[in-house]
Amino acid sequence: MCRLFGWASADEVSAVELLGDDMQRLRDLSRLHQDGWGIATQGDSGLRIVREDVPAYESVIFTDHLAGSVGQVGIVHLRWATGKLARCVENTHPFVRGDVAFMHNGSLPVGPELLAMIDEDLFESIEGTTDSEHYFMALLSARRKTESVSDAIAVVLDGLDGLPWPSLNMMWAEPDWLHVLCAHQPEFRAAELPDPYYHLQYGRSGESVIAWSSEVTERDGTPLSDRSVLSVQASTGQIQVTPL
Repeated sequence: MCRLFGWASADEVSAVELLGDDMQRLRDLSRLHQDGWGIATQGDSGLRIVREDVPAYESVIFTDHLAGSVGQVGIVHLRWATGKLARCVENTHPFVRGDVAFMHNGSLPVGPELLAMIDEDLFESIEGTTDSEHYFMALLSARRKTESVSDAIAVVLDGLDGLPWPSLNMMWAEPDWLHVLCAHQPEFRAAELPDPYYHLQYGRSGESVIAWSSEVTERDGTPLSDRSVLSVQASTGQIQVTPL
């Protein structure tokens, strides 16, 4: 269970610039989502990632890195570990392979259905123990065989159909593109989590398009429908929502 924030912009910007007064809200959310934090940005200097396995509110570098990490595309993650999964850098989002950064909010069974979708070389590259990293490898495997990120997501969703996962919400940052999936099953949401914990919204902040989990900001946004993918091209500001 985690909090997500992402953006796509024609110009390089930071999370601090986009969040403004909501930076304190984000830091405060880490008192519950306290199992680490991370940020990945896509910019003129390529893909950059910073991760720490300490709560953001205790970190001496959190605000500085969110201010200094600029990019046309960026994603920020606050981790609340599922079950007994270890707090360590290897389990801290975002995860990176090649020029793609990925983060997830939710949980899913690491069983035969998921494992069957992961290519052998990507399975061997897994560094941590999270369901989220396995989910990322399944998406990357599907992406090799499909024409778009949305198509790859649809393949993985189909493969996990019928399983008791509460949420597959995720953000995927690649050069010039931010992709955001909203997919959750309320009947499997943990009782201690409020509704709308897994809802996602998006909107514009100046020339940027931003997307966020509930509680990250109180600003008005457009709800992202369940089983849909938001795709934003940073260079043009083009927004597309694809129902799955």
